[in-house]
Amino acid sequence: WDGAGSRHLAWASAAALFVQFAAFSAVWGFMERIGVDNGLAAETVGSILSLSILAGFVGALVAAVIGNKCGYVAPLTVGLVLSILAVAILATSKGQGPFVIGACVVNGMLQFSVVYQMGLLTHNDYSGKIAVMIPFILASGGAIGPGIAGVIVESSGLLRVYCGFALIAVLVIALSVWIGRKERA
Repeated sequence: WDGAGSRHLAWASAAALFVQFAAFSAVWGFMERIGVDNGLAAETVGSILSLSILAGFVGALVAAVIGNKCGYVAPLTVGLVLSILAVAILATSKGQGPFVIGACVVNGMLQFSVVYQMGLLTHNDYSGKIAVMIPFILASGGAIGPGIAGVIVESSGLLRVYCGFALIAVLVIALSVWIGRKERA
């Protein structure tokens, strides 16, 4: 997978990063509404979301400590599975405890998973021409995800956003596993 093959893997990684970040941004963009819908006061939601920023830092720190000891795909998969579980908690549970867990795990795994998706992209981008687009990919996903989620929430409610997040996470896992296998071939 030299040359064009690795370029295709890098582009596939870029696509996975884009949809993964868009999905996380879609959920994160509605976190205040999720908290209020779960029965919390807006002030409480704000405090919990501030706490979840610390969880995001911990997620990134854990990724830094693990580094590439386990490759890119395994930690990414673990992070996305934990994210699906956190979104399931947000979708099915009410109250402060489940919201704290859901918000902190979503933010922590956002930071953790994105590190490994970016690593997969840069590892497969031998030319370095695609990796320089990471800020654009993240900004675009961060802008488009909440916009799409807003349309979905207004027409169908948050449950479809949660389901869409889970579906995208599963697709990103599958694509990343495929990239990892092609990379080793």
